Amino acid sequence: MNEPTLPPPGGLPAKPNCPFCGMSDTELMNPFGSQLSVATYWCLKCRSPFEVMKWTSVAAAEPSVAATHEGDE
Repeated sequence: MNEPTLPPPGGLPAKPNCPFCGMSDTELMNPFGSQLSVATYWCLKCRSPFEVMKWTSVAAAEPSVAATHEGDE
């Protein structure tokens, strides 16, 4: 019996394309890769690990440091 698959945490892509073979038959290995800014995925087709950069809408919505200090002069 197949277990239901849960979406990856934190808005990570469920099935990113493998950068080596281009297939989307991938799965999340670890939401934290070699750095906190990447997630590690595994390609089931070519059996290669790869990392995907994390980009969240929360980080994009935060004002930049320069924008928060413009009127402080």
